[in-house]
Amino acid sequence: MKCVISKIFVVTMLLSVIAISPVISQHHHTTKSDAETEKERLEALYWSRIEAAKMNFVQADVDFMTHMIPHHAQALIMSRLAPTNNASPVVQTLAARIINAQQDEIVTMQRWLRDRKQPVPIINLDGLIITVTTELPDNDDDHDMGSMSDMEKKPEMDHSSMNHNSSADTSKMKSMDHSKMDHSKMKHDEPIEKKTDRTEVEMDHSNMDHSTMDHGGMDHSDMPGMLTQDELNHLARLTGSEFDQAFLTYMIGHHQGAIIMVNDMFAADGSGNDEDAYRLAADIYAEQLTEIERMKLMLNEMAAAPMPSQQHKH
Repeated sequence: MKCVISKIFVVTMLLSVIAISPVISQHHHTTKSDAETEKERLEALYWSRIEAAKMNFVQADVDFMTHMIPHHAQALIMSRLAPTNNASPVVQTLAARIINAQQDEIVTMQRWLRDRKQPVPIINLDGLIITVTTELPDNDDDHDMGSMSDMEKKPEMDHSSMNHNSSADTSKMKSMDHSKMDHSKMKHDEPIEKKTDRTEVEMDHSNMDHSTMDHGGMDHSDMPGMLTQDELNHLARLTGSEFDQAFLTYMIGHHQGAIIMVNDMFAADGSGNDEDAYRLAADIYAEQLTEIERMKLMLNEMAAAPMPSQQHKH
């Protein structure tokens, strides 16, 4: 009798487990589906916020990127002279680091502008000459702050002795000569109109004086630290220890100019709220400040070192 009761109990338990199994299974699948749905919702929210963050910028952020690209380009020109002008190993190492860092930063700034539908300066270096073309956005959208206005063709001009004290905006120009331009009288209050087509405009900077140029609303006179063409030519003629000292002196001033540009950007209302813009500007500030201190130390060490003639006497 006990054996029969035990068998009945076991069979009953098995039937109960079988009966509730679909319910458990169904509940498990429902929970999994809810989790997947929530995960998808959070992922969509994450990416939408990433895209929204890209539009959290102001004109000061755009101007900083646009101006810093040619500013960095001149540092590349200066640094590329180090190996060919018989710079000391320590200066060549510094120059190589500047090239690596600032090439990457140029690419990052171009990507930042492109992602935000802004005109993108494209740099080409030929010896001591910087040629800048402007890549305009593919299309307008609600977040587009607009490209530079009134693309007009200008007659070709020679850039051979450009004054780099300021960098020119290229979005209005075709093959423009900047040699005698004064940025101090530039208009900054012209409206910015949207352009939808992608266009390239070429600038030759070799003979430019930026003091009187009208750039369609963009004032480049606040780009400190840029060498004039005469200063670049002077640097290119030097070799050995003379090159080392001139390179370090010029590059200190150039880096100090970049720091001023970072400070100007952060001083503008609403700037730096874009996370990528803030991070890049802060990185440039820290990097250039560190290199300034290093270059000052190098100059002091050079000044304290005995001249070759003095070493002979000993």
